[in-house]
Amino acid sequence: MSDNTVQPDGQMLKRLRTEKGWSQEELAGRAIVSKKTVENIEAGKPTYAGTLAKLAKSLGIEAKQLLALDGRRQANCALEDQAKRKVEQVRSPAIAAGRDAEGADQNRSWIEIVIGGDLDNFTEEKERALFGVIKKLLVITGNIRLINIREGSVILTLELTAEQAKQLLQAVKVGALAEFGVLYASVKANPFQKEGSSDSATVAGSVKVIQEKPGKK
Repeated sequence: MSDNTVQPDGQMLKRLRTEKGWSQEELAGRAIVSKKTVENIEAGKPTYAGTLAKLAKSLGIEAKQLLALDGRRQANCALEDQAKRKVEQVRSPAIAAGRDAEGADQNRSWIEIVIGGDLDNFTEEKERALFGVIKKLLVITGNIRLINIREGSVILTLELTAEQAKQLLQAVKVGALAEFGVLYASVKANPFQKEGSSDSATVAGSVKVIQEKPGKK
């Protein structure tokens, strides 16, 4: 299954919409989505990141504000990643102890990928196809956790294991995702890390990887 939907905060969307005095139909028109889509999202039904980003843009906020993150640590994690962490905890108590104040596994990485174009052209079909290829490359069967999607081209922030992050960076570097307009990828700092605290496992890998053009050494 190639779909990689996100869980929206329907109540947040409804509150922000009503604060502006907009009907569901008016918000749908501004975001260029259907009224039914707005209804479904406000009811808490899963949706695509690109769709949520278009609604967020219309409301003048970041898409991550419309994501229901379930304590910011459990939503949309791939099922095999959860199983792997449990095995590692049994084999090594040190791994179980090596979690930050938010309860995050420090062996995880956050990857930001930049796609050429804009949100209006980042359709559900393109999103499904892109995540389908990423899942095949990383051998993931569950959902990839999407932390944020924003403009500046189309910028996706994904949460992966450290090994998956390395594989995705390499895939982008050799142009494996070029057909989807992916321009480059980089490791980002832990978005859940509190200011002033350190996360050497993440920060040490914060190096942007620029996609190499064919024939370039």
